[in-house]
Amino acid sequence: MFMTVQLVRPRFKWITVSLLFFVAGVYLYYRHMWIQDRDAVLRSIDDRLAVAADLVPLLLSPDFHDRAVAPGSIALEEELLNRQRINEFVGIQGLRYAQTLVRSGGRFYFSAPTVSKKEARERGSWYFYPYDDIPEPLARVYDSGQASYLSYEDQWGEYRSLCKRFSSPGGVPYLVLVDVGKGTVRHLLAQTFFKPLLSALYILLIMSPLGCILWVMGLDLRDANARLEAANAGLSKRLDAQRDWLFDVESAIREGQDRLEQVQELHQNSLAGLLTFDGEGRITEINQAALDILGAEHREGISLADFGGPFFWDRLSRRIQNAEIENEDSFSEEIGIHKMDGTPSILLMRVGMAPREEGDVQPLYYASFVDISELKSSQEQLSFMACHDVLTGLLNRSGLRQVLADKAELYGRSPTVFVLAVRDFKRINAALGVSTGDSVLVELTRRLRGTMAPNEELARLGGMEFAVVSFDVVDSEESEAAAHRLLSALEEPFLVDDRKFMLSGSVGIMMPRDNGTIDETISGAALAAAEAKRRERNCVLFFSDRLRTRNVNSIEMENWLRDAIFQESFRIVFQPIVEIRNRRVRGVEALVRWVGPNGRPMSPEDFIPMAEETGMMQSLSALLFRLTAQEFLKLQRAVPDIYLSLNVSPVLFRDNLVESMLRDFIEKRGVSPSDVLLEITETALIADMENCRGALVRLTDKGYTMAIDDFGVGNSSISYLQNFPVRKLKIDKSFVQRIGSHEEDWTLIRAILRMSEVLRVDVVAEGVETEEQERLLGELGCPLGQGYLYYRPMDLETCLKALGAREAGDTDV
Repeated sequence: MFMTVQLVRPRFKWITVSLLFFVAGVYLYYRHMWIQDRDAVLRSIDDRLAVAADLVPLLLSPDFHDRAVAPGSIALEEELLNRQRINEFVGIQGLRYAQTLVRSGGRFYFSAPTVSKKEARERGSWYFYPYDDIPEPLARVYDSGQASYLSYEDQWGEYRSLCKRFSSPGGVPYLVLVDVGKGTVRHLLAQTFFKPLLSALYILLIMSPLGCILWVMGLDLRDANARLEAANAGLSKRLDAQRDWLFDVESAIREGQDRLEQVQELHQNSLAGLLTFDGEGRITEINQAALDILGAEHREGISLADFGGPFFWDRLSRRIQNAEIENEDSFSEEIGIHKMDGTPSILLMRVGMAPREEGDVQPLYYASFVDISELKSSQEQLSFMACHDVLTGLLNRSGLRQVLADKAELYGRSPTVFVLAVRDFKRINAALGVSTGDSVLVELTRRLRGTMAPNEELARLGGMEFAVVSFDVVDSEESEAAAHRLLSALEEPFLVDDRKFMLSGSVGIMMPRDNGTIDETISGAALAAAEAKRRERNCVLFFSDRLRTRNVNSIEMENWLRDAIFQESFRIVFQPIVEIRNRRVRGVEALVRWVGPNGRPMSPEDFIPMAEETGMMQSLSALLFRLTAQEFLKLQRAVPDIYLSLNVSPVLFRDNLVESMLRDFIEKRGVSPSDVLLEITETALIADMENCRGALVRLTDKGYTMAIDDFGVGNSSISYLQNFPVRKLKIDKSFVQRIGSHEEDWTLIRAILRMSEVLRVDVVAEGVETEEQERLLGELGCPLGQGYLYYRPMDLETCLKALGAREAGDTDV
């Protein structure tokens, strides 16, 4: 025990004694008050914590709970306002801050008690501290709902928090944590620092024989060793902590150095160009990739102004200034430059401002970039391909639509549009292959370009349809002249691999209209071209509203036709063919009848071409062949010596289906080929001569007889009749009905009959309606006739009665 002894004079004795008692009283008083104050301080703090925890939810907006379970789902400014309101309140209470904690999707989210506006905007919400687990005391409060105080100390002071659970109106629980500011408790209870000293102080009063007082004051060191060991342990713990901290710092420094080396290596080996430059464009650092992209060598004083002249740097510097005005941290830009060798390039560059350090005179910027010249070139090629036909290089439908839109805006009106529909091209492709067809297309494109007037655009709409747009042609007379100018490209034969081809076409014209859309303009011209193509070769037709109405009706008919085939809504009728000299029945022609959903009979002249154009002819032919075979067998039982005349669509020859369909739906049903006359139009025969000839020869070998229907309408020629196994000619009814009034028709029929004698083929005159027509045909020697004069088309039952035969029963084949 250390001891200090001091001799006190007698006259100070009572003063000393009083002072000692005063000190002892003060100590006891403050000791008592310290205990009371500590409890009072903690109670006061706890009261403020509880009040704050109760009031914090009330300060939040009504939809806080929905926001809590979906962080970032409301406007950030509203969250900023709520957070400011809460922190102002807890500041008034002398507290540090309030936090909220919610659970969403199995994770916990803390609100950020202190965060800058910038960081909040970057993260998009205050709720951006997600944790899969939280400390056990918080989890206990969250699960149990019981409020709890949490206290702890560190080298900065003592902390105290109240953790309390609340529930949203929807039943979603969340915690509110209200904290006392750092060091608040330590500050309020600073006198505890003297507790170890005051508790070890004692006083001895010794009266000496001389009447003086010996004042002995010392420290009780009976537990000094224990306290010293505790102090040493605490010091060692602090030293260990400091040592660990230093070790962590050194490790972080080493890790930072490693990362710096990695960054430097990445900087040099990056495929992207990386550089830094100052406000004047002077490059301060640059990697090898940037030098390669710019086609430069590393040297002192290199500047961005060296690439692309002053315009490149001027544009980039203006963009940087705008970014700084708009408070943009970085931006991306496509910028054109010229490399050191003058080669133009396009760079995709991202530029940002580097953090400024103390002493920096000028700002420093960083840039990363790649050369996208090839990418841009590919994009331009793709854009060109999207608007142009690959084979001919002409505008396609999409490109034409864009040109129409641009020029219509320029001229303030719609243009005149011509659509050229080329005939006979499919047979070239089918017979000689696609490559030959492509050669013809390319040559036709070259010719059409030669017919173009200034300020006209040529486009390929698809297949063999071409469109021409003109803003200069405004009246019908000029339009018709322009259409014939287009048709002139088809006048000369096409020569490919020493082979000559003749093509024909038709032109549809759509004149300018007010308030007409681009698609209506193109479709109107295309509709007129399609109708012109159906009428005759080299036809020019103007669009009209009636034409569109007919087209709408044809669309309706197409739907009806498809349903009729599926429902087998057709019936077969027969019209007898007789000998003119005695009116004896030699055969019957099978004809089709169909009553539409509107209750009106639909003409075969309308729905047969539609079936051929829409791809329904195969299905329709199969159905009609089957129905015809069933009906004809019944008729043949009653009248054994008649033959069946059957019309065959040229589509079946074109698609090489005629032989298989006759086999499946005629022969297999029990009808003998020797009892069947196949009628094919002269136009179809000429359109695909090679393909038709082979099929006709094979069918003739099986016993079928061939006839040319509507003879005289097309390019009638003895040469092709000699090359085909044709045994009958059917004169078109238009000639027969004018035989008594038009001498040229009488002359034509006489020529056909004389030709038939030479070729040894029979002739059937169609459309005989009067006895005068019959007499004239008989005088000319026409052997066979067909028409209303003899019989109208009849169903099976009527036909049996008309021929004076009994019905052969109901047995189906």
